[in-house]
Amino acid sequence: MKANGRNGAQETKPNRFAEALRTGTPLVFEPIVPSYWATPGAIEKRVRELTSHNQLGGIARLDGVNAAEVIEEEHAGFPIYKTMDPRPFVRAVTASIPAEPITNKVTVHEASAEAFVSVYIPETLAMGIRNIVLVGGTERFHKYPGPSPLEANLLAAASKGIATSGGLLGNISIPDRRGEVFRVAGKILSGADFFTTQILFSSEHIVEEIRQLHRLSATLHFEPQPLLLSFAPTQDRKDMPFVAGLTGRRIPKKTQDYLFDSGPPEDAVGRSIKNALRIFLKVRTVIEQEHLPVPIGVNVEQLTQRNADASLEMLRTFARVIDGDSSSIRKELRA
Repeated sequence: MKANGRNGAQETKPNRFAEALRTGTPLVFEPIVPSYWATPGAIEKRVRELTSHNQLGGIARLDGVNAAEVIEEEHAGFPIYKTMDPRPFVRAVTASIPAEPITNKVTVHEASAEAFVSVYIPETLAMGIRNIVLVGGTERFHKYPGPSPLEANLLAAASKGIATSGGLLGNISIPDRRGEVFRVAGKILSGADFFTTQILFSSEHIVEEIRQLHRLSATLHFEPQPLLLSFAPTQDRKDMPFVAGLTGRRIPKKTQDYLFDSGPPEDAVGRSIKNALRIFLKVRTVIEQEHLPVPIGVNVEQLTQRNADASLEMLRTFARVIDGDSSSIRKELRA
């Protein structure tokens, strides 16, 4: 925020990501955050590369950059941090491009609910980051020290710091999880402004989630919040263990056969991008034809360092078609 010259009042800087959620179809990129052991020089080099005109600096349509905290848990639930704190990284990346910074926080590993409210939120806002995706732990029945995402939503909403800054609270949605629509509804009612989905490789579960969310919102009288559909390009079957470890799910065999066995290996990235476009087109078509007032956007994830170029290619493809009608997507699919 900046001070008004005449009366000293605080003026909130426009939030490009929030405006895209409100008026259009937001486009977000989720790069790999440097490792916990990365040197300052390596981090600076990564930021320079990522913000160059050949990469994110050349994609004017980009609304946000989403940096995720990657954690593994020991059997007792204690965190092992695989990445550096994503906040300084995403702030540095977005300092020289128009996209808004977004950060993910695994809330359950905070020291306490009080620490989340009194330390993490003010610290994050002071860094110039006001859009936060709150994430839970991997063990459903483990007693963690920090708040669950739903609890963290309530705490963050009560603290009012994020809302006052013009920022937004996000959560994660896993479309194929049993009872997911009720989890999403509970998180909306507790203050979630948007969701990023788990990486999608088919449309079946996300389409059903959107239909159920529409019905439930009509019954419980709440407004559905935007779902950012997450996609990630894959190059070959070497990516499969990583996908399974990241999502806890396996890509359906039919999809794997299309991605990796239906054409030349060198065209696998292109098939992966087309698979993502088909899912996006299917979801948008269902929303339009069935008059479902559930907003959507796109979050392109970089799975691994070797997939950097493929991720940028997918991001550029969505940037070309995301504001067009269905015919523009079909044209891209025929290319």
